[in-house]
Amino acid sequence: MSPFVSAIPFSMWGIDLVGQFLKPPVKYKDVVMAVDYFSKWVEAAPLRSTTSEAIEEFIWNNIITRYGTLKILVSDNGPQFDSKVINETCAKLGIEHRFAPVYYPQYNGQVEVMNRTIFTGITKNLLESATQWGTQFSVGDLVLRVMEASQPKNKNKLNPKWEGPYRVRKVIGPGTYELEELSGKEIDHTWHGVYLKKYYF
Repeated sequence: MSPFVSAIPFSMWGIDLVGQFLKPPVKYKDVVMAVDYFSKWVEAAPLRSTTSEAIEEFIWNNIITRYGTLKILVSDNGPQFDSKVINETCAKLGIEHRFAPVYYPQYNGQVEVMNRTIFTGITKNLLESATQWGTQFSVGDLVLRVMEASQPKNKNKLNPKWEGPYRVRKVIGPGTYELEELSGKEIDHTWHGVYLKKYYF
């Protein structure tokens, strides 16, 4: 049984949930994570709830609006993924939804590999930012950005590193922002607040 592979950037994504690891009063307790099978680029975001609607919103905001409509989505057969909402969205957009075989979740290889390292890499930064997950930034705010969010191949993942400051240029939606350099030069892509923290002089 061979793992899924892709030869085209951002056309095939694996998606998974990374359990509950935070306790109240933090509003966001779960993380949804997607990995592009070609580039190994990771998108991750905190969730208040693990509903199909929340997963659909993540796919739209973190994958489709940033990289275009994917061709293939790979997931396990959990109820959040194998649902009417997700299946209808995939059908409407022409996305082939593949499921990892029952009793063999490792078939979704890219995401499983990332799951084994997320607590020592990306999630370490998410946890250190956890108290800010509920923080809303405003246009003009100065923020720092997690380097792993912009440089996924950073080898020294155990040490959280921040870059910036940047200025919030536009609020796209709850927790999602466009940034610019202090010179006014726009930064590519939109950024989730989980990757940002307030910058203080």
